[in-house]
This record gives sequence, C-alpha cells and structure tokens, in this order.
Amino acid sequence: MFNRRFLRVKILQTLYSYFQSENKDGGKSLKELHLSINRTFELYLYLMNLPLALKQQGEKRLEDAAKKQIPSADDLKLNKRFITNTLIEEIDSSVKITSLSEKRGINWTSEIESVSRFYKFIRESDQYKLYMEKEENEFVEDREMLVSIFRDLLPKFDLFQHSFQEKSIYWDEEDFDYASFLVIHTLKKTSPTKKLNDLVKDVYENKDDKAFVEKLFTKTINLDAKTEKLIMDNAKNWDAERIAIIDMILMKMAIAEIVNFKQIPIKVSMNEYIDIAKSFSSPKSSQFINGIIDKVVSELQLKKKVVKVGRGLMEGKSE
Repeated sequence: MFNRRFLRVKILQTLYSYFQSENKDGGKSLKELHLSINRTFELYLYLMNLPLALKQQGEKRLEDAAKKQIPSADDLKLNKRFITNTLIEEIDSSVKITSLSEKRGINWTSEIESVSRFYKFIRESDQYKLYMEKEENEFVEDREMLVSIFRDLLPKFDLFQHSFQEKSIYWDEEDFDYASFLVIHTLKKTSPTKKLNDLVKDVYENKDDKAFVEKLFTKTINLDAKTEKLIMDNAKNWDAERIAIIDMILMKMAIAEIVNFKQIPIKVSMNEYIDIAKSFSSPKSSQFINGIIDKVVSELQLKKKVVKVGRGLMEGKSE
C-alpha cells in the first residue's frame, strides 16, 4: 500500500528513537515501527471515509430544507448532485474499504460537528459551486470534485488535522499530508472500469513490503558497528560526534540496504537516501551523505561485498 520512500522514512524515525534510547530493545522498537505504519494506514482509511460523512451532511441539509413550511430561495435551489456523486457511492459500496474500516473501528461518528463545519466550508468554495451547476453526474467530474476536496480544500481546513493530532501521537502533520496524498492518488486511479475495491490494499497486503521493513530495520541495527566504522574510515577530518545523528542513521540504512537487498539497484538506494536527507537533515547533508556512501560502496565493491542480482543492477556508483 505504501511506497518504499514512506517506509524508509518510518524506519528512519524509529531507528532515531532506538539509537537515542538508553535501554535499546530491537524487538520492541520493531513492534513500534509496525504500529506507526499501521496508524498512518488508519489515517488513510479515515480520509477515504470522509466523503461518506460529507454525504450524510448533504442528506441532512436536504431533509431539513424539506421540513420547512416556508423554504428559502436557497432551499428551493438545492439539488442532489453531491450526495449522488458516483465515486462517493462507490466508496459506500466498497466491500474492501468497509471491511478494513470496520476491522479498525474507523468512522466519523465522534467528529460530526467538525464534518458539518467542513461541509459548509466546501459549499462556499468555487469548486463546489461550479460542480453543483452541472445537471448530470459525469464520472470524471465526480472524481475531480473529490480530488479537489482533498487537494485544494482540506489543506485549508486545519480543524481535522488538529483534532487527529490530539487523538494519536502518530498522526503528525507529515502523516496527515501523506495520508491525504495517498487518498488523492487512489481516487485519481479510479475509472469506470478500475474500481476502488481493486485499488485499496491492506497495509501489508504486499508481503514484500513487510519483509523489506523488517529486514532493513534489523540489518541496520545488527550491522551498526561495522557500518559506522566504514563511514568513519571514509569520512576523514570528521569524528563521529560531529556527524549529525540523522545523517549517520541515513548512511547506515543506505549501506545496509545496498549490501543486503540484491534486487534493488545501487543508484536507486543512494538516490532515495539523498532525497530523504534533503527533507530531514541540513541543506548540505545530501552532498555529504552522497560522498561518503559513494566511497563506502566503492570499497565494498572492490571487496566483492556488494552483489546485485538481475539485469542492469551492476552499475555501481551513482553519478
């Protein structure tokens, strides 16, 4: 379900806590890592269910308008376009989304007031007004409306993010943004022939992902002393205390991955960690990390300790 960059970041965060802890427990930290990944998946499911909660608000608004003895001009203009959005109906009928959500107890029952305020915020948007002017539901327009809610409107509505941050220490701004991105990615891949039921996967439905997480986390810890020596041998004029902790962990992860994952090209691994360094470390860290890993990999290749399996995987150093 998650891409490898996200999984590497989660491993980095857990390793940071592990190496900073006085009482290091690899088994406990691995459980914490899986829990953190699962919590982000739960956030994704919450957001996938949000259109259903918004639909309920739309239905309630129509019901309230119908009960009025003297309806206003706005009441008379109400239509069912949003609550009959074809993609919302597909979310509602998705056995996969329903089962995954029910298994984790995910629903918006406790956030009705927040959902109501967000629905009002959506109704006041230009995107919603233009959408509601259309006479018939077209799949592409229905899909774009939902994508716009997550891409354009949700980032401007801070209430949900603050509320979820209070619910779990795992739901920080980065997780919320990533879960939103994942929802958008899922919605964009839908089509009249490609259904949500086939697109939404459980957190570790791809068994390779779980194996990747556990192996990279464990190997980075087990090879800690060896990789640190390799790094320091190739980081002349530096002592270990002068290297930022995040930079050191990123280099240890990169080396552990390059040595132990035979089917991942060296360039792919290096580029991934350089990119993560740009987001999580200092401006100059990516160049420093690139230089050190490049030297370490060259040394390991000479010693025949880096073996890649598959066509095009013997390319060696990054450019």
